[in-house]
Amino acid sequence: MTRYVLVQGENVAATHRNPALLREFALKYSMEQLAVAQLDVTDHQGIKGAFQQAKEIFGLVDVVFNNVVHILVGEAESTADVLARKVFEVNFWGVVHVSLEAVRFFREENARRTSHKADDSSRTTPLGAPSGIRAYGSTARQSTLTGRVGDAAKGLRRIFDLSQLPDLPQRLQLGLDTIQFCRGYIDELRRDLQDYAHWSNVLNK
Repeated sequence: MTRYVLVQGENVAATHRNPALLREFALKYSMEQLAVAQLDVTDHQGIKGAFQQAKEIFGLVDVVFNNVVHILVGEAESTADVLARKVFEVNFWGVVHVSLEAVRFFREENARRTSHKADDSSRTTPLGAPSGIRAYGSTARQSTLTGRVGDAAKGLRRIFDLSQLPDLPQRLQLGLDTIQFCRGYIDELRRDLQDYAHWSNVLNK
């Protein structure tokens, strides 16, 4: 994503838990184009520091793209609490705290400039509440991205195109398999509504 945005002529403040891994890549660009900072999204002060560093170098932040993820595979009943909690610290609270700082930054430090935030999600939760905080006000727009894309380069282009839209969709489903999954989920939900909606008729009487 960072490479594609830079090719489009935009500036990027990129973060990584271990920025040394990006050193060779960063040397290809000037500090006026690419700034790299260390960030662990479970570190609240680190999140604030990353935004401030971006402001010091570039003056403002137009788009926040958050694709941090911690994956744990295993049976729920045999998973140690400490491992499961790490997943939530990164995948849930990490997104929330980045969102909170993004909202504050967009409102207080970007002045009246409209900004966007996008979170990369999982296709297993296409219709749940969007990640992060919804009450962004008029100066920030958020979209939750869901899906698996066969051609990563084409997927990145679509995400970049999303950042250029004046009004973002609440959720963007990317990938034909994700669209098929969502349609099946919607059909199942519609059947349940049709079969059991009448149960609620007496509740308001």
